[in-house]
Amino acid sequence: MNKLFLLGFFLISSCSHGPINVSLPFSEKEENQRNLLLGKWKGSAETKKDGIYEWLIHRNKDGTYKLWSKLHGNVFIEEGVWGSSGDIYFRSAKWLKENNKKTAMEATAVSDAAAEIIYLDEKKFSFKYLESGEVLTVYKVSDETSF
Repeated sequence: MNKLFLLGFFLISSCSHGPINVSLPFSEKEENQRNLLLGKWKGSAETKKDGIYEWLIHRNKDGTYKLWSKLHGNVFIEEGVWGSSGDIYFRSAKWLKENNKKTAMEATAVSDAAAEIIYLDEKKFSFKYLESGEVLTVYKVSDETSF
């Protein structure tokens, strides 16, 4: 990660441009979006193979998340990091637990996802995955909600 940061820094610093602000603060809109995304959100969607995919995600203020999902009776638990910048929401899975076995996830298109924030308020969050174009909607639920 540090090597990647240094490479990016050297690439940016070698370009001819004016001074840059390397410690950009969140805008008020971004701070509000991040706060709205905190807590538990639940969703479901019909799959292309005659099934219902259900999920519950709990986003924490420290940038971590836990996602419970169910498909065809199988329950999966995913843990990772999340964030938002501008109108982009992203998550990166680090661990997957299936049948009481926890395995580390490699960085892939499946484990990392970015989406455009289409709509977000205290009760509803709609987003469009950048890669697939799929639009999903989740609804805020109580922190006591379990899966």
